[in-house]
Amino acid sequence: MAVIFGNNSEQNPDISFDQQTERNAQTQEAPKQDLHFKDRALRSNPVDEELEQLLAKQRAKIKVVGCGGGGNNSITRMSEIGIAGAETIAVNTDAQDLLYTVADMKILIGKELTQGLGAGSIPQVGEEAARESEQEIKQ
Repeated sequence: MAVIFGNNSEQNPDISFDQQTERNAQTQEAPKQDLHFKDRALRSNPVDEELEQLLAKQRAKIKVVGCGGGGNNSITRMSEIGIAGAETIAVNTDAQDLLYTVADMKILIGKELTQGLGAGSIPQVGEEAARESEQEIKQ
């Protein structure tokens, strides 16, 4: 909420900043409602119903991909706080970390290269693991 102060001559130097802010907020007019829009929203017609059905079918498909330990932790946290409506995909070279990740889909990459033991925080190893598992990632 924006509080608009007048020029310095309108402010009372005997009251605090917080009191002046509260006084200004109380004197501002409430925004006027568009009554015509409200009336239209209450009325239902076949065109509106058809538009609502069309929009319901065209919901966005959201996929959140978490890569590595940090990405997997983020996905798990999203699941814990109850974010819904998105498919979560965890990608990791560390089998143990992947096991404890809460995700809709899990992909262990670099099985031959890392044997599921992780990339050791070496980006080049992670990149090579992703190249090794390119087909699994594309699916």
